[in-house]
Amino acid sequence: MSKGNGQRLIGDDLDELNTVDEASVVVLKADGSPMLGSDGEPWRVTVASETHYLTAEARQETMERQREMLQLYGRVTPRQNIQLAIATLAKRTIGWTPIRAGGQDFPYSTANAIDLYTKRSIVREQVENFLSRASSFLASRQQSSLPLPGSSSATTPQSSTGPAAEQ
Repeated sequence: MSKGNGQRLIGDDLDELNTVDEASVVVLKADGSPMLGSDGEPWRVTVASETHYLTAEARQETMERQREMLQLYGRVTPRQNIQLAIATLAKRTIGWTPIRAGGQDFPYSTANAIDLYTKRSIVREQVENFLSRASSFLASRQQSSLPLPGSSSATTPQSSTGPAAEQ
């Protein structure tokens, strides 16, 4: 590789580590095949990165709820911690592609995300695993229909253009 002035560039470029604010995870069934949405395409859940404003808001709300519980009850039970973790995950969920539940359309909303993550732990686990890897949000990651090495889901990074509209 050469620079415009005839100098040869050596090594990597930090631009390879640029990140995006949002990325989508393809949800997989227990057999490892992609869950298909009601549009016939792999079902994708879009989530906010660690640096996204929704993540900061969700964490702030969780800390406030924990503080309230401690003041009211003197402790936070394991069950309450799970409920708080699910609420935080739901608030970091920006949306998803069309899907059905029980034969009915199951559109994205924070309430539906809480219901999804409460009743379907396999989906919650895949989204949590995806969020736990900073590499999930690399801008250079190409859209893939195959899971990342060592992961249980595929990814599609997306750029955020500002605050997400409430859906």
